[in-house]
Amino acid sequence: MTKLYLHIGTEKTGTTHIQQFLLRNRDKLFLKGYYVPDFLGEFAHTWLPILVYEDNKEDDLTEKEKIYEQENPNTFIKLKIEELKKAVEIYKDKEWVLSSEHLHARLNGVEIRRLKSLLSPLFSEIKIIVYLRNPIESAVSLWSTVVRAGKPIKRIPLPGTEWDYICNHKRTIQLWEENFQENIIPRLYSKRSFFNDNLLEDFLCQIGCKLNASYEIPANVNQSMSYAGIRILSNINEIIPPAKYGCFDSFRGNIEGQIMESYKDFPKYHPTEKEVYNYEKYYEDSNKWIKNKYFPDVECLWENNQKILENEDQKLLIDKEINATSKLISNLFNENYKKSSKIDDLEKQVKFLQNKIRNHENSTIWRFTKPLRKIADFVKGFIWLNKR
Repeated sequence: MTKLYLHIGTEKTGTTHIQQFLLRNRDKLFLKGYYVPDFLGEFAHTWLPILVYEDNKEDDLTEKEKIYEQENPNTFIKLKIEELKKAVEIYKDKEWVLSSEHLHARLNGVEIRRLKSLLSPLFSEIKIIVYLRNPIESAVSLWSTVVRAGKPIKRIPLPGTEWDYICNHKRTIQLWEENFQENIIPRLYSKRSFFNDNLLEDFLCQIGCKLNASYEIPANVNQSMSYAGIRILSNINEIIPPAKYGCFDSFRGNIEGQIMESYKDFPKYHPTEKEVYNYEKYYEDSNKWIKNKYFPDVECLWENNQKILENEDQKLLIDKEINATSKLISNLFNENYKKSSKIDDLEKQVKFLQNKIRNHENSTIWRFTKPLRKIADFVKGFIWLNKR
């Protein structure tokens, strides 16, 4: 049977960089004995979590793959499972590599058990690779991501709230250990902990492969926004939500990209001393558990390089300036939307009148009375000539 390396994230630990590497080097990896399938989603293997979702579960992944646009969604999913089984049989001499941070972020306990039931009969050995990041750093990085996705979040949430899933590493490991026992390979997302200080080399090391000059190294495209950019875009998301007009792409355009570019030279967000303390205190037990079980020889689990936000930096752009800038941009968008709406209304009226005229000209009465209209026009012309 076949060995599987399953990379589950977590989010904000260079998953996009790893997945881009796997995508661009599929053929080279294949020649070295590794199979990276593309039928489960060319990027991020988004189909894998969908295969084990509970019935009728909908999210952006099912929307992307048009699951519930199918006549029979369950049959559609079963066909993909059969495709997976056939592929494993064809490439059984290769070691498989699958990567999706959504496995960690989206699956609950029941769905992880479903994943185990799906994969265990297909693979003789399954290794779970998971990267863990300092919780406060994960929260700051995720803040940038969700604001870029359209959320109006003004500050990082308190520890233990909606982003607990990405910060509570003890819970993550225990949840996956329940199903995959000791086949978990936790790695610290820290340059100090990477093999040769390199994330890609570290990942390849876990699957028994070495990085060399023949591989194509992708650029790191998933950059975080500056603090000023996050604040401004968050305000705009509140004033003009992406779903407000139902036309995110056509109306808002690439507003997050424009803001990111305009404020790229501004400092990144650094958490306050209180935020750092709260996160360290809340996840103290989780971090100790991870350290004692998997990294007993490491003096400190996380690198002590977290900058603290000073009062001077806090006032980089004072609230009034940020609000004024956000309002200005939002007003410009609103004006553009009003003008676009007027044009759309006029176009609709023109089309309506055109259809009305077309229907009128095609009517039976209009066709049969055409000779009478010609006679009437002749009589009108004759009367006009006699009046002269």
